[in-house]
Amino acid sequence: MRDKVKWIKVTTFGSYQYKHSFDEDEPWKTVQLVRHNFGSPDVQDDIADISVIPVTQCAVNKSKILDIKQQLQYIPAVFQY
Repeated sequence: MRDKVKWIKVTTFGSYQYKHSFDEDEPWKTVQLVRHNFGSPDVQDDIADISVIPVTQCAVNKSKILDIKQQLQYIPAVFQY
């Protein structure tokens, strides 16, 4: 499919349309990338199965912090926070 596609058109989030030629009369073929039926029971079950991973913090080695401080001169000020 990839090598024969001549036109690709994106009009809505989650889908695109394509043609295999430049012919205006050829109908667009649609590909859905995302399910839009969020209200259906099976989608609700999928959402309920998502587990939350707790955020844990770990200590940063002092030598790593010193190394980063030495490199600050090479980092633009907008990225230093």
